[in-house]
Amino acid sequence: MTTFATIVAAALAGGVISTLVAALTLKLGPAWISRLVSFAVGALLGAVCLEMLPHALEDGDAEHVMVVTLAGLLAFFLLEKLVLWRHSHGHEEHDDAADESEHDHAMHAHVHGHDRGRSGLMILIGNGVHSFCDGIVIAASFLADPALGLAATLAIVAHAVQQQVG
Repeated sequence: MTTFATIVAAALAGGVISTLVAALTLKLGPAWISRLVSFAVGALLGAVCLEMLPHALEDGDAEHVMVVTLAGLLAFFLLEKLVLWRHSHGHEEHDDAADESEHDHAMHAHVHGHDRGRSGLMILIGNGVHSFCDGIVIAASFLADPALGLAATLAIVAHAVQQQVG
C-alpha cells in the first residue's frame, strides 16, 4: 500500500471509529463526558510529548522545533481567548460586579436570539478546521515514519471522540 493510501485509510478509519465510539458514549450519560475529555487531553499530550516531539528533535534543529512548538501553543491560546471574547462581547446580562469566569461570561451569549443562527455555522466551521488540522497531523506523521503515523492516528481518534460527542 502506498503512503498516500495509508494516510487516506488512516484518516477515514479515524473519522468512522471516533464517530461510532462517540455514538456509543452518548448512551453512557453525561457523567462520562468529563472523564472522556480528560482522556483525550492525556492521549494528545502523551502522543506529543512521548512520540512526536522527541522524533522531531532527533531529526530537526532543536531551536526551530521548540520555536514552532511555542508559536503553536501561543497561537491556539490566543485563538481560544479571541473566540471567548468575540462570543461574549456586548451582552447585557453580564454583571461586572459578579465573580464569573470567562466561560461563565461567554455562556450569556446563548440567551440572545441573534446569535442562535450563527452558532451552528461557527460549530460547523470549527469542526471542519479541526478535522482538517487532524488530517494534516496524520499525513505529516505518516510521511515522517509509519509507526509515528499510527501513534498519531490513535491519539487523534482518542481525542476526536469528545469532539464528535460535542
